[in-house]
Amino acid sequence: MELKNCDTWNERYDIFAKQFVVVNAPLSLTNLKTLCTTIYKHLSALQEYDPSTLTPIKSSIILLKPTHLMNLPSIEEDYGLCKVLKKIILISIE
Repeated sequence: MELKNCDTWNERYDIFAKQFVVVNAPLSLTNLKTLCTTIYKHLSALQEYDPSTLTPIKSSIILLKPTHLMNLPSIEEDYGLCKVLKKIILISIE
């Protein structure tokens, strides 16, 4: 709730950093700010991403699948790569 009342990224970061440092002290405040900014930029880019605007990649891809599945929500077998590739090679590691 506190973050919703902030007007700037720096205000939000300052609140987050105070809470984070209490739980996870090994990161310096400078490194924490870099981490937060990087995550924010990546999430922002993902919101803008539209694979339908790209030309499909023609190279073959080898996708290594985990043998021990984690408790993740249902994900496409090829992790959505079919949207950007012409062909995919699936390989399971045992």
